[in-house]
Amino acid sequence: MIALHNQALLVCFADGHIEPLNMHDLVAQLANDFPKARGNLEPWIVEKAVESLIRHFRENSQRDRISLGEFISTARMLLASFVQEALEP
Repeated sequence: MIALHNQALLVCFADGHIEPLNMHDLVAQLANDFPKARGNLEPWIVEKAVESLIRHFRENSQRDRISLGEFISTARMLLASFVQEALEP
């Protein structure tokens, strides 16, 4: 069995296949989800949020797998809260 990197998370897709989370594609997708804040939401911020979620699921929740839908919805909620707070005067 191949050891999973401690920062990696396996993603379960709707069709049943499982693969490691593709950080680059996910960050690009999530950054595009916030067009109003695009000027204020740099990709590195999205990347750090995704890294924090991976750490949360791995360490706090003791999970090494998650459905893609659950991960993306959690990331969107986290980023939406961040954007809302960052854009307030």
